[in-house]
Amino acid sequence: MDVERLAGRDLHDLVRALAEPPAPADLGAGRWRALVWLLTHAVQTDGPTLDEQAWVVCSPVVVDVLARAVEAGALGSDDALVRRLHLTAFALACAGGPRPGVALLDARAAVDLVLAALPSDPAQLAADAARWRDLPRDRMHRLRQVKNLLAPALVVSERAGDPRLDDWRAVHAVLP
Repeated sequence: MDVERLAGRDLHDLVRALAEPPAPADLGAGRWRALVWLLTHAVQTDGPTLDEQAWVVCSPVVVDVLARAVEAGALGSDDALVRRLHLTAFALACAGGPRPGVALLDARAAVDLVLAALPSDPAQLAADAARWRDLPRDRMHRLRQVKNLLAPALVVSERAGDPRLDDWRAVHAVLP
């Protein structure tokens, strides 16, 4: 697949071109990152004009490309999840609310992904945040990853009226 030839295409054209995306090994990491960027940009550009059927068609392609980029080593799983959550928050705003079963509009499924990725104890994380300067570098980094994950996740949760992340809202406020 020639990623450069996809530049400048609208979301509908990209989705058609990526309906059967290349295997992870078929593109290098840089090309996968470029493909993710092109698709993200197209969603953000064209999203406000999409109807529900267009979201039904484009959502699984976006999610599949993110998964393949992770598999190819172009994105970390946390980075892909954060990107997906930002796209879900944006899609929910464009579509006017959640639609169960539509990947980028299924807010409950997005919150499920977040809950699976978060540490199990928000109180311990808040305690670590209070003394983050004294923590080993890897734990500082983990606090930052959780903050980056929670930022879009809380928006998705709020737009969906899903209370399962409510305990994490206070933790997010104190994370470095």
